[in-house]
Amino acid sequence: TILLTVTGVQTCALPISNPGMLLQAENDIGIDMLNSFFIGDQMSDVIASCKASVRPILVTTGIYSEDFTKSSAYKEILPPTFKNLTECVSYIKSCL
Repeated sequence: TILLTVTGVQTCALPISNPGMLLQAENDIGIDMLNSFFIGDQMSDVIASCKASVRPILVTTGIYSEDFTKSSAYKEILPPTFKNLTECVSYIKSCL
């Protein structure tokens, strides 16, 4: 899981299923959540990022074989979804 901020990249090897780690990062290192992106490979990452007011991005390169498009959360949130990090970076650059 990757949290991309305007000041750099923070990586996290632990699955993030709730916004607690994101909110802690906001407090500990002063991340501007509204101007950051959260890249995850599971819908739980997307949901956590929304709860923490971080823009979610779903990258389907993870080890999980879940069909995201059938998820009710996916249909509700409709996060930008990419097949790889290269496509993801291009999207982020277009948003800046």
